[in-house]
Amino acid sequence: MTRDPILDVTLDGGRDYELEVRQAENAYGLIEQLRDRRVSLGLSQAAVADRMSRNQSVVSTLERLGSDPRWSSVRRYASALGVLIEYDLTPADDLAVARAATSGMREDTGDVDVARVAQTILAAR
Repeated sequence: MTRDPILDVTLDGGRDYELEVRQAENAYGLIEQLRDRRVSLGLSQAAVADRMSRNQSVVSTLERLGSDPRWSSVRRYASALGVLIEYDLTPADDLAVARAATSGMREDTGDVDVARVAQTILAAR
């Protein structure tokens, strides 16, 4: 099976694929938020690395798309920026329901086609 080298997900298009893509998007989104916070505080990578008691290269690697940083490094990076990372778990079945709800919207009226939503939910299971 082929894997996407950036998202690090198997490109088979199945249910697990969607979940893996969402996981990768969330991880990259977190890193992007942290990097944006660093920039908004006017801190250089070197300044943040100093707060983390690490080298600037650690921060550079952590901020690079496609890197796979250790969770302890991400937490240390967040602490150096004065932010708390909070967690939110979403069951995979809820992703199917959310997808179904948006797939059931009619573009012309914005009304929900209940039969279409039900069909999408059943197909996801």
